[in-house]
Amino acid sequence: MSTARERLMDSEPVRILTAPTTSVVVTGASSVVIAAAAIGDGAMIALVPSIADLENLGLTKRRDAEPADQLHLTLAYLGDAVDVDQPTRDAIVKHVTEAAHRLTPIETRAFGVAFWNPDGDDPAWVLNVGDVEPGQLEATRRALADDPLDGVFTPPAQHSPWVPHVCVAYSADRGWLAEAQQWLGPVTFDRVRIAFAGEYFDVPLG
Repeated sequence: MSTARERLMDSEPVRILTAPTTSVVVTGASSVVIAAAAIGDGAMIALVPSIADLENLGLTKRRDAEPADQLHLTLAYLGDAVDVDQPTRDAIVKHVTEAAHRLTPIETRAFGVAFWNPDGDDPAWVLNVGDVEPGQLEATRRALADDPLDGVFTPPAQHSPWVPHVCVAYSADRGWLAEAQQWLGPVTFDRVRIAFAGEYFDVPLG
């Protein structure tokens, strides 16, 4: 049986989004890809905005902005990547991929800007994201992050309550309030990302 790493190497990329430090390959509907990314030491399952939305969200010259190819909406934090062995990673990728192909892209709305952890070590500006169709985000979280992990991996305790958001900058600069408001409005998420520190897998929804 081939591993997730071997399967994804057979995929045919259809578009490449290039950022200053990384390249993200986005594949067709039945493919999974791997790419290097500077996402820290953690592991996660997250939704990724469409290419069009990423291009729109990347329209800023601020150096403290998160790179466009790193913007995501976390569904589940999986802890430190070093604590997830390769067979478990392969199983997580397999089950999340199967779940993703049963879904369709999700239409959401960025409805507000929030300043998180203003007195902490990592102050952050985030876009609050809500449903267009009531309950769809929570249902998607269960389908992609709860059900696929059942019997496969037990993640650490999650922040409660779950607050869907996209972090656009780690910064204490209050100027981000006006900057981030330009991105309020519809946001389509059409991929799920399974990330393990310096590598990640993007899987199209549908």
